Amino acid sequence: MKSYLTWKTAKRLVIGVIGGTVVLIGIVLAPMPVLPGWPIIFIGLGILAVEFVWAALLLKWVKNRVKQTSEGLMQTFGLSETNNAANKNQTNHRDGKAD
Repeated sequence: MKSYLTWKTAKRLVIGVIGGTVVLIGIVLAPMPVLPGWPIIFIGLGILAVEFVWAALLLKWVKNRVKQTSEGLMQTFGLSETNNAANKNQTNHRDGKAD
């Protein structure tokens, strides 16, 4: 039982160090124009989420926020799938084409 706790602690430590390092690299690269830092931050959070519940919850929250923001932007600029289908139907009817 004692060796299991040691193995579990060592595993958490290794995952924490690797994931934390990847997140820190992403934070450093985020403002730089050469490499995109945000995907690297998300990869680091994914590594941390393997072992830490807080990282899994944070990653889930970030995914939901990105999805909501992208959907809002698509609706704002008229790029949603429903708008594209409606625009296609309007174009076809104007041109005299049937669906």
